[in-house]
Amino acid sequence: MKKVLQLISKSVMLAVGILMLTGATSFAQSSVIVDPGLNTIQAAMAANPGDTLILQKGKEYVVSEAIEITEPTVIRGEAYLRDGTGDPPAVIRGSADPGEEEGFYMILAAADLTLIDLGFIGFTWENKQIEGIVGISKSFLDFEASGCVVQGANKWFVTEAFSGSDFLLHDNIHYNIGTTGWDNYSGWGGPAYKGDSTTNHTYNCTYFVGGRMFLTGSSGPAGWQYADHCTYVNNWGESFHKSKTDGYKVENSIFFNSHLRGYVGERVWMDGADTALYWGGDYVSYRQLGDTLNGDCAVFPHSLDSVEGPGERYVIITNNLKYNEQRVLDWHEANNVTTQPFMAWAMRYRAEQYEWTIAPNWTPDDGTGYDPQFEMGAIPEGAFEASWAQRIDRMDPEIPDHEVAWRPDGAEQKDFIWPLPFDFTPTNADLMTAGSDGYPLGDLNWLAPEVKAAWLAGESNPLSIRNLESVDMRLRNYPNPFSAITTISYNLLTSSDVTLKIYDMTGAEVANLVNETQIAGQHELLFDGANLSGGVYFCHIKAGNDSQVHKLTLIK
Repeated sequence: MKKVLQLISKSVMLAVGILMLTGATSFAQSSVIVDPGLNTIQAAMAANPGDTLILQKGKEYVVSEAIEITEPTVIRGEAYLRDGTGDPPAVIRGSADPGEEEGFYMILAAADLTLIDLGFIGFTWENKQIEGIVGISKSFLDFEASGCVVQGANKWFVTEAFSGSDFLLHDNIHYNIGTTGWDNYSGWGGPAYKGDSTTNHTYNCTYFVGGRMFLTGSSGPAGWQYADHCTYVNNWGESFHKSKTDGYKVENSIFFNSHLRGYVGERVWMDGADTALYWGGDYVSYRQLGDTLNGDCAVFPHSLDSVEGPGERYVIITNNLKYNEQRVLDWHEANNVTTQPFMAWAMRYRAEQYEWTIAPNWTPDDGTGYDPQFEMGAIPEGAFEASWAQRIDRMDPEIPDHEVAWRPDGAEQKDFIWPLPFDFTPTNADLMTAGSDGYPLGDLNWLAPEVKAAWLAGESNPLSIRNLESVDMRLRNYPNPFSAITTISYNLLTSSDVTLKIYDMTGAEVANLVNETQIAGQHELLFDGANLSGGVYFCHIKAGNDSQVHKLTLIK
């Protein structure tokens, strides 16, 4: 994609016929290179309706009035690279009047909108955080954002009431994005929205220091929600919260110091005129809706679930990693706070009841979490404290709302920060082929460019010793389904250190069958499930850098 955009940019620059317009230079009547400055994006759009707006790399575009989108629009920046090569154009909120940040959105979309390779900074000159970058005011729109670096805003985008819109979000970085409100019906930080979407597909995105990632409306069901190969670091709220969707899929992602929830204080509020509801404080006291709303991954029960057996809803939560730094665990212990689980107990119960797929995952809840070993090392103290302050202080009515913000020394809130002061490249070898697709966990943009390119092309993971065809170890069991004993077979192409384990639907390990070096060739062993309850189990084999998962069905 980057190479394509670079070729487009070069061809635009070589186009003949340069026509000077209000704040812009137009080429070939189809694309417009916009000059930097105050409200030049609006001027270029008014002078060139329907054309693609191209913002110049490394330039600043100040927005004091909202950019109103009334017909399908594409705004993109000249191509840059995440490693800091070149600067993305920075779209900056410019206001010197206190109070103007409340309710302000840089872009008001009443038509389809595509944003590509852009930077956004949502602090005013008074160091206040604006309400959001994009406000979507019309139903059934298509919104795509790719290659964007979004910094310092209360929300990334928010919809009105019922949306019915499709969202495609990929290759974006969200940095210092949070929320200063707590109303569960108002939309939240990160790529969050009130109302219901038709499809929300997010992949290869990174979130660092901020609030909730997704919050679908409570009125649902809300279509389909997917997240694949994302990296979440030091986020204070539920990563996936109140998802009332027909389909829900979260896989191949890293949750690092995620959901810094902890103790949030006692609260009493009124449900109607006469009924008082009480929240005891720590999340474990929150039993509304069977506690499914607590955890990094959460789904909101609705009519697609069936109390009589498998429901109609499609739920898959697999090949994800959760890890907490020791300082998080120490803080919890010192403050008598229970660490937030990856999935609440009710999620695991419902998964078994409705035959959802929620394994394998590697989390402390199952005793299998491990450090991704980011290239940057430990998360800076200031980033850790900023996340905690946003989560804890927001529940105290005596403490004024404040912005989510961590920045390197010397940088002001109004500054668009580039290069980014963090590097979430995982270096733990165990992650390099742990994805359900054989790729590394987390946002693939942090790895070598050939990894992301191969993933997009549907090719094998270049970090694997062998390609996907040879990775197939022909892991099988027979009979399947089985009533007590089954034979598990697999093939090794080379001598390898092998582990083979059985997990239940909750992701809990129920058997460790192999943990040794084995020679190449065909292998078989017996698995006795006589002491287990009937249901679906997962057999996971890891041989060297290769791994494979196979589903077993035990009938009683």
